[in-house]
Amino acid sequence: MRYAALITVFVAGCAPSLPPPVTPDPGEGVGLSDNGLIERTPDTCGLPDFQPLVGQPADSVNTVVSDQPVRIITPGSIVTNEYNPQRVNVDVDGNNVITNVRCG
Repeated sequence: MRYAALITVFVAGCAPSLPPPVTPDPGEGVGLSDNGLIERTPDTCGLPDFQPLVGQPADSVNTVVSDQPVRIITPGSIVTNEYNPQRVNVDVDGNNVITNVRCG
């Protein structure tokens, strides 16, 4: 029985050690909280200025937004998950009318 315990200790000592966990770079607009959880920083796209666009044709975005990134999201379009707090995301419906405006 003593040999079984020694073999167990020996085998456990030979097991490969795992590398430390890698903390991903959260990216722009995202930070790590005090408890290590990923959380978004406040949106800085100026959302209140763009809320009046809801209900307008998608072309009206160009007259309001000029100096920051804009992403127009049409129904069924593929959207990447990178977060940019300065970017204005504009959702449009099948008639090219703005249904929602948000930062990100």
